[in-house]
Amino acid sequence: MKKSVLMFLGTAALFSLGGCGTSQSKPASSSSKASNKATTAKRVDFKPQTLPKVGVAEYTITGISVGQVTNNKDNWTNAEYNFSGIKQFPKKYWRATISYQLKNVGTKPFDLSYQQATVIGGDNVEFTDSGSDRYGYDGNSNGLVQPGTATTGKFILLSVDKPSLGTFKINQSKQVASDGSTELGAAGVTEYK
Repeated sequence: MKKSVLMFLGTAALFSLGGCGTSQSKPASSSSKASNKATTAKRVDFKPQTLPKVGVAEYTITGISVGQVTNNKDNWTNAEYNFSGIKQFPKKYWRATISYQLKNVGTKPFDLSYQQATVIGGDNVEFTDSGSDRYGYDGNSNGLVQPGTATTGKFILLSVDKPSLGTFKINQSKQVASDGSTELGAAGVTEYK
């Protein structure tokens, strides 16, 4: 009796493991391949660079990529989901990602939820969260940055035309404490050259 129960359990286990390779798992990998082909992001030649500080905020640029993207929900990032004009964008548009490290060089923590930073391209046109043909999204917008510590984030820029990022500026708002009103650092602009 014990042998037949063990044989039944062993056979059931084999059948359930055999189901792991069914065709149900193939569409996911096929769509992943399609998604990868739909984005032609290329890493831009850049040099990692710590930018002049703005208030108590100091940015270090750690990566830049620019690529043309097919306008399809399978390819969307948080930037596209937050951009109300994405459905009016053309079938192919440009996405740039600027990876950065943001360091608090001050003596008190500042709150990211009260700050805003935007990118101004090399052609002096700003990517904002209210743009229609250029949209900017900052993926690092919550939490406290303690003195002497850094957090990482990404600016995701969406554009009808290829963005100019050989040089660019970051327009940084003032930095404030978690009470939302105590100013810790002045607003300003810093530049990647």
